[in-house]
Amino acid sequence: GDSAIDAREILGLIYHKRENVEKAVENLSAVVKARPENFNVHYLLGLNYFKQKKYEKMISAYNKAININPGFADAHYNLGMAYYYRNEFEDAITEFEKAKQLNPNDASTFSILAQTKTAAYEYHLSRGSIALTEEKYLDAVKELNLALGAKQGDSEAQKYLANAQEKLSGIIPQKLKAAADFYNAKRYAEAYNEWDFVIQADPGNGEAKDGITKIESNLSGLIAGKEKAAQN
Repeated sequence: GDSAIDAREILGLIYHKRENVEKAVENLSAVVKARPENFNVHYLLGLNYFKQKKYEKMISAYNKAININPGFADAHYNLGMAYYYRNEFEDAITEFEKAKQLNPNDASTFSILAQTKTAAYEYHLSRGSIALTEEKYLDAVKELNLALGAKQGDSEAQKYLANAQEKLSGIIPQKLKAAADFYNAKRYAEAYNEWDFVIQADPGNGEAKDGITKIESNLSGLIAGKEKAAQN
């Protein structure tokens, strides 16, 4: 019953203090199953997952802790660290910003926030420039926009981005032509992929939008026709 859970909670705490991570996790994870509303246990469990470098599990435990008590700055800080180690810099920045709001006098939050923005910039700039050389222009645009989000107005990211966008607009006409050819050959999946690419590159592109609408109405017609045939 309950006393067994109490015992496990105390054991979890003792093992946590002794830095016996395996035993701490074993006991604390049994407690959170029985007491999902217990903030401290989620929090301690998260810390021990962090030590095991099990960032996915740590993120889950911390999100549960934060749902119970959103006002605890250290929970946001540690969650930010887990995202940081997973290269999920945008989520890390969000959590560090929350920690900073909750605890404005903590110097370490300010420095990790600055460090994360730099890391995000370098990470996305590198991925963006690699995507550009691999001619993956949509990926390049996405990554370079994230680099600019981390370092507003950066001239290097802007230069790469302009290059990627120019390359994209250069291939749109051939994508549109390929889509039309596929469509006329009734190869709808391939036509869809080409038009969808154009819309990702240029969300307002009327020809691609019309194309996708044509495919959708054609497919609905085909499905209705098949269903009629099945009923007869």
